Amino acid sequence: MRNEKWTLSDLVVGLVLGLLMLALLGISLPRMVAESRQAGCSDNLKQIALAIHNYHAAFNQLPMGSGGSSSGSEAEPMLGNANRLSPFVALTPFLEEQALWEQISNPLQHNGEIIPAMGPAPWVSMQQYPPWGKRPAVLVCSDDAAGAQLPLPSSYVVCYGDAILDIGSAPDQAHLGGRATRRGVFARQTKIGFRDILDGTANTLMISEIKINGVKVAKDVRGLIADPSQCIAAHGDASTQYWPDGRIACWADGLLLSAGFQTILPPNAPSCTSEKGPHEGILSVSSHHRDGAHVLFVDGRVMFAPDSIDAGDASSPTVADGTDQYRGLPAPGSPSPYGVWGALGTRASMEDIREDRLLPPRKSFTKEMLKSFAAIPLEDWTAASGRGNIRARQLEIRKDGIVVLLTESGDVREIGLSKLTSEHAYRAVSHVRERRAEAVKALHRDLDQALVYLEQRKFEEFMEECVLLPPHLAADANARAEVMSELIQNRGKFIEMLDAVLIELRSPNDAIVAKLSDGEAIIASGRGQRLQVKLFDGKWRIAN
Repeated sequence: MRNEKWTLSDLVVGLVLGLLMLALLGISLPRMVAESRQAGCSDNLKQIALAIHNYHAAFNQLPMGSGGSSSGSEAEPMLGNANRLSPFVALTPFLEEQALWEQISNPLQHNGEIIPAMGPAPWVSMQQYPPWGKRPAVLVCSDDAAGAQLPLPSSYVVCYGDAILDIGSAPDQAHLGGRATRRGVFARQTKIGFRDILDGTANTLMISEIKINGVKVAKDVRGLIADPSQCIAAHGDASTQYWPDGRIACWADGLLLSAGFQTILPPNAPSCTSEKGPHEGILSVSSHHRDGAHVLFVDGRVMFAPDSIDAGDASSPTVADGTDQYRGLPAPGSPSPYGVWGALGTRASMEDIREDRLLPPRKSFTKEMLKSFAAIPLEDWTAASGRGNIRARQLEIRKDGIVVLLTESGDVREIGLSKLTSEHAYRAVSHVRERRAEAVKALHRDLDQALVYLEQRKFEEFMEECVLLPPHLAADANARAEVMSELIQNRGKFIEMLDAVLIELRSPNDAIVAKLSDGEAIIASGRGQRLQVKLFDGKWRIAN
């Protein structure tokens, strides 16, 4: 079989042919990565999944939940990384962060000091070690505004399973606890590979999102192993003490409090640590979606876990090590006590998992889209029961009949059409029809302008105002020059294609627009041609 690779020339040809011919042609991995960085939380998770699978292909194991190469300590943090690096450090070269990896994996001279390869302890400041301040962009969920304000934390954490006993501590061969309770796909200083996931990669969680800021974590909560609901009770106790920075930490730090989660309490439930400190506790997932969180399975699928997912009985004791100290608690290898949620967190407990409690990924909104929402008027929305009223902007109606609203404070709310008063439900549907008509009108206007530029041979204006190049091509002067050359040579074919599409836009048949939502559309002409366009900076631009 011939070994074929995409080259820059191939990408340019693909772009031009896509504008001329039937459908969008194959897209190279660099383009997928560049576009996914502008997308939402679920797309970030997919990119991280690809990086993890590539890492596993290279090393036949997953990156450790917390690992490293040297000692270091709280007393001397510059001597080494204290074996506390998060999995994301090992993934940097697989996340297109090769330059950052080179800095970390080699000795670095900074402020007159030689810092060893693989860096100092991850809790030192970025002033002491600059690479810790270079968080990969893909580790920030676009829904979390705190990502721009806080340059160190990650929006994503890795699954440690459904146990508590010594869950974040380094393994101790003389102590069964750490080994018996390492039930997830990540653990501190422990090598785990796909071969160890006996429950199946399609039934096992790997990563979830969390809020970067604002998550309170109770400290010194006793009795968690025998009764995890003590964590919930602690958050309702006025005397409870909390970690001052919650879950805020450096993206490079593999500390359980920073980088891990367990499937014990459901999404957006309380978090806490035990009397042993930050290496033991219950760390729950969280998000800005209010009613759940995105989760990533080992097989690369992204789903949405609602707060209402079956999580069993929170007062059920966790699996322990089987010693006399924990007699009566579930023994090592036992099925998870925490329902579907707990079962998804274990890698080898052979539970019967019902995934019908999970939902498709939620749509995230890009910064460009959020800016455009400011033009949508605020309106009152009332529940049919008469017991609820909010003032918000209508963003969309999903296919499942859910109306997506954006409140004055920036929160996204979702409510079914059937839950609104009949007047407001009718208004929501009318808004969708009106916006579709306005979008088709704007499409016609902007594509007609593109046609005028081509007819007048204004190629620079056409490229600048009417084409949306992938970021990796837009930033490359040589690539732009090649696209321009192809554009000039094939001007006649471009004009013919745009003419055909504009004829269809004048048709009253809505079926010509295969997709028109969230700032994207695909227009199909009667000749079988398909044109993909995206709304960018207030104008529809050719994007395929």
